[in-house]
Amino acid sequence: MVFALALAWSIFLALTARTLFRLGEELPHEKNAADARITKWMGIVSGIQGVAILGSIVVLALIGQWVWIMPVVALIVGLHFLPMPAIFGRRIDYFLGAAMLVVAIIGMVLTVQQLPWQQVWALTGFDAAAVTSAYGLYMVLTALSVRRAYAAL
Repeated sequence: MVFALALAWSIFLALTARTLFRLGEELPHEKNAADARITKWMGIVSGIQGVAILGSIVVLALIGQWVWIMPVVALIVGLHFLPMPAIFGRRIDYFLGAAMLVVAIIGMVLTVQQLPWQQVWALTGFDAAAVTSAYGLYMVLTALSVRRAYAAL
């Protein structure tokens, strides 16, 4: 049941994003200094995040500590939210980052308690997906709000 709901939610987000991307093509594309700054810093943050995730997965796999992979990835994702308020000028990232860091800490606590990796990954993955889904919902609602404002103009 949970898988079916998650799949339906994912399909909804994907279809909504596709629709909004198509509508976005109609909007003016005027690049400015703020866009360049956002692009630069998001490239830096995303690059650091990608290297950190890949590197941690490789190291943890090589030393046989598979159970730590999901909590560590959640930690890295949570940390990547910290510079977002400064980059985008929005507060939602504080809440999303804090929630993802809590997910990572819970995953680490479960790992220290020596739960089987399947349980650690399931709980951490489910919680991380919930935080990510909340971000998806925020993005959809924001895009729809911008769309309504643009239509009013």
